[in-house]
Amino acid sequence: MKLAYTTLGCPDWNLDQIIQNTKEYGFDGIDFRGYLKDLEITWTPEFSSQAAETAKRIADAGLEVPCFSTGISVNGGEKKQRDNLVEIQRYAKLCPIFGTSFLRVFGQGDASPREQAVDNFITNIQPLLKVAGEYGVVILLETHDTWTESGRINEVMQRVNSPSLRVLWDIHHPWKVSNETLNYTWDTLGKWVSYTHWKDATAEDKLCLMGKGILPLKEWYRLLKSKGYNGYCTLEWEKRWHREMEEPEIGFPDFVRYMKSLE
Repeated sequence: MKLAYTTLGCPDWNLDQIIQNTKEYGFDGIDFRGYLKDLEITWTPEFSSQAAETAKRIADAGLEVPCFSTGISVNGGEKKQRDNLVEIQRYAKLCPIFGTSFLRVFGQGDASPREQAVDNFITNIQPLLKVAGEYGVVILLETHDTWTESGRINEVMQRVNSPSLRVLWDIHHPWKVSNETLNYTWDTLGKWVSYTHWKDATAEDKLCLMGKGILPLKEWYRLLKSKGYNGYCTLEWEKRWHREMEEPEIGFPDFVRYMKSLE
């Protein structure tokens, strides 16, 4: 399995620091979710007019960009759907430049009863899947917020039945929020899991260094390995949202050390 992190964890690093530290710490890839002051990276020169140069610098360092983590919430009103389509097009255009396979989305944004929310999601995802298909990329639905219960996501996946839609398994939410066992989540969603988000948290739900919290990370790693998962294990170190967390200079190499210890 390969290791990456999302740039939520290093909101103060410029591109030079990102490339240098990613390589130095032993990561294989960078999942972009924000760059410096901008959460929306496609508005920055580095990912618009200078995108080809940025991609070359990353590739020349021997690194990958496996995923762009968009802020898209699939369900929502008509304006939200228009905004989603514009955003997915901006990110999809970057994918062939960076050799990126995945675009992350959320399913949140719908307070409707479960069946209506599922129906709404299936309707709203179709235009995004069309764009993904045109660019040969895959949309990842993250197990997050109101979409943490595996049965709901399973229903979506079966009904959509598209190679352009897969699952991003964030361990924290199904296990902690929906009280699912790891085996249950895998049995329900495993055939669609193409990417994973890693973190640890205390019993009080405070994010912490790997292995210092209560999440069953070792068991999760063993399960993924036994099932033949060979995709990315991506650290979500949410420094942008939680400034009290340790600096990335501490959290990032700690993650690599921890994951290497599981091998």
